[in-house]
Amino acid sequence: MKSLAHLKTKNYLLKLIAVALVGGYTMRYGMQHSVTFADIVITIASTPLLMIVFIELLDKFSDKLDYQRYAQVIMAQAGIKNSTTWHTPILSFLIALVAYVATYWMLTGSILVFNGLNPAAAIVGAIYALYIIAPETGDDELIFFLWLAATVATGGSYLTIFGSLGVLSKIYILGN
Repeated sequence: MKSLAHLKTKNYLLKLIAVALVGGYTMRYGMQHSVTFADIVITIASTPLLMIVFIELLDKFSDKLDYQRYAQVIMAQAGIKNSTTWHTPILSFLIALVAYVATYWMLTGSILVFNGLNPAAAIVGAIYALYIIAPETGDDELIFFLWLAATVATGGSYLTIFGSLGVLSKIYILGN
C-alpha cells in the first residue's frame, strides 16, 4: 500500500460513499430477485479471463487517480487544466460504468434489456464495478483471486479465455 500522505481525502470519501450506496442497492436487488450464492459463483467463473485482466488494469488506473501526483499528471495529459476535486472521482465512476457494461455484455451477449436484466450477471458486473471504484484496491488482484476460486469451485466447467464476441462477430459476418 502506498503512503496515504498524498491521498486525496475527498476522493476517498466520495468513493467510499458510492461503494456503500451502490453495494447496498446491489445486495437489495439480489435479495429481491432471489439470486443464490451458486448463481454468483457460476457467473464469476463464467467471466472470461481477458475480462478479469481488463478489470484489474482498470482498477489499477482508477486507484492511481486517488493520489495527488498521479491525478495531476493524468489530467494534464488528458488536456484538463485546473482540474477540480470532482474530475477524478467522476473519471473513476465512468471507468466503472464502462467495466459494468462490458462485463454484462461479455456475460450475456447483449446490453439491450427487453425482458429485464439477468440478475446474476447484473450483480457480478456491479461487484466488478464496485471493485474499480473502491479506494485502495489497486495494489492487489482481488478479483483475479475471486475468479480463480470460482473456477476451482466449478471444476473449470465455465473457464473461458476470450469469451463470446457476440454482436461483433455478427457485424463482421454481415460486413462480408
